[in-house]
Amino acid sequence: MRESYKISEIAKIFNISRRTLIYYDEIDLFKPYYIDEENGYRYYSEHQTYVLRFIIALKNSGFSLNEIKKYTNFKSIEESQEFLESKIEAMKEKIKNLEKSIEIVKIKYDQLEKVKSSEGLKPGIVTDINFKMIITDVKKPYGYVQTEKAFKELSQIEKNLQLKEKKHVAIVGMKNLKKLNVYPLKFVGSVIPDELEHSAAINVEEKKCATITHKDSFENLKNSYKKLMDFIEDNSYKIIGNSLEISSEEKIQLEGGIGEVIEIMVPIK
Repeated sequence: MRESYKISEIAKIFNISRRTLIYYDEIDLFKPYYIDEENGYRYYSEHQTYVLRFIIALKNSGFSLNEIKKYTNFKSIEESQEFLESKIEAMKEKIKNLEKSIEIVKIKYDQLEKVKSSEGLKPGIVTDINFKMIITDVKKPYGYVQTEKAFKELSQIEKNLQLKEKKHVAIVGMKNLKKLNVYPLKFVGSVIPDELEHSAAINVEEKKCATITHKDSFENLKNSYKKLMDFIEDNSYKIIGNSLEISSEEKIQLEGGIGEVIEIMVPIK
C-alpha cells in the first residue's frame, strides 16, 4: 500500500484538475495531509482517496461545496440525518420546478407545431361559443406597461385558483377593431372551468363569431385582423361585440420575432 500520492496523481486518478484540488484545500474542504515546505508539493494519503471519492459522489448528487463541507463536519448520526432530510425536501422542490419547466417547454414546442399547420389561417365561422373567464381591467393610459401589470395581477388570481391549464384572453374594443387598432387593450382575462367561482368571473356567450388563427409575431397581428375584417365585410356580416383573442400564456420565437398562436373571434350577425 502506498503511503502518499502527489496532487498530479490524485488529479489523474479522479479525472479532476489540479486547480480543483488546490481550491478544495483553500476552502478547507479537502486538504493534503502534507505540503513540502521546500517545493510546495501537496501529498495525499491512501485514506484520503476514500474521502475524495465521497466528496465527488456528493457533488455529483447535487450537493454544493458548502453543503458538502457542512455535512462532512457533522459529528453525530442525528445531525447528518436532519441535514439529509432537509436536502431531500429541497431536491423534491427542485424536481417540481423542473417538471414545471418541462411543461412550459412542451407548450412552446406544441405551439410551434401549430404554427407549421395551415389550419385556421383562413377566416371562418364558429358558432355557440360558451366559456367562463376571470377578467382584469387595464388601467389608463392603456399602454404596454399597464397591460403587463394587468397580466401580472391576472397571474396571481390564476395562482390562487390553482389553474393547471392557462388560456389567456385579450379583449379588443369594437370601436378600435373597426379601425384595425388592435391596441390598446382595456381588459385581459383567463379562461376558467365552469365550476370555479370568483368575483371577477364572467360568462362569455356568443352565437356566431368570425374567426382566424394568428400564427405570427405580435408585430404582424394587425395583418390577421385585416384578413378577418375583409372576410366580415365581403360576406356582409355586422360586428356586434368586442374581439376576443385566446392564447396560451407562453410566447414563442418565430421568424418574424416574438409571437404566439392566437385564436381571434369577432362576434357577428
